Amino acid sequence: MTSDQPNTVAQQLTEAISKTIETAEEMTLKPIARGLYDQADIITARLVPALIQARSYTELGMTSQPEVTAYIAQALDAASTLLDGDNSYSRLHSALQRLREDAYRARRPA
Repeated sequence: MTSDQPNTVAQQLTEAISKTIETAEEMTLKPIARGLYDQADIITARLVPALIQARSYTELGMTSQPEVTAYIAQALDAASTLLDGDNSYSRLHSALQRLREDAYRARRPA
């Protein structure tokens, strides 16, 4: 199978997505501790699965596929929902915005 972009771009994007997943999973603990299960659910049921889907494409080197940016956009939408209710999610939201920019750059032909 051929990849859409050189391995370094795919690897960098995969690593960035993985780091963002870790950040999101760490942030799940806070709302659970405070009994805010709806916030935790947004992270575990919407945000993280979308990032995992995006990462699946980048792991295969398919960074130019529109699904990558679509899944990141879904995650960003979930983070926006969280941010509307609690400013402590601004770090996660910013990370996802950077990730979206990186994914758009990865789609451009070299």
